Amino acid sequence: MDLSAIINSIQDAVATAPIGTRPSSDEKKAFQNALATEFAKNLRRVDTDIKDMPEYNLSEISTSSLDKYNDKCDIFVETERYIVIVELDTTRADQVAKKMLSRYYYADKCTKPTVYVCLLYPGTKNMNSNECVKYMKMGKDVLLSMNSSNRFIGAFINGKELKLKLIG
Repeated sequence: MDLSAIINSIQDAVATAPIGTRPSSDEKKAFQNALATEFAKNLRRVDTDIKDMPEYNLSEISTSSLDKYNDKCDIFVETERYIVIVELDTTRADQVAKKMLSRYYYADKCTKPTVYVCLLYPGTKNMNSNECVKYMKMGKDVLLSMNSSNRFIGAFINGKELKLKLIG
């Protein structure tokens, strides 16, 4: 899998639709749409339907009729060889950990390897970015232990700046 195409897509989306502290829902949606557009240009998707559009319902991945959790990720892309799950959130460690658990549940149900992308934008002064990095590291280890072909990308966005923190 080509992580550089994913990272370049994120950088291009940040340049097109920057995200700063406490973005409005319109700013977040603009970034999601820009990222979906970049993925559509740069990744070889299985098909060209709306799977890479914002707010994808992950229960569609599960073959179990018992899955009624109705969890949604910010961006979902399926290529011929892997899937990409993107979460865009504020710098809140509890939110980072909770989303990882939920998304890994669905990643485990996929037959293809997963690239999990954790993108964080600034929150309040009281939000601890170091604690978020701690959960990113733990999350990367868990994701790779589920399937050694899985990959993790963790980054912080502030305006048009993308700071990659963890790739693995």
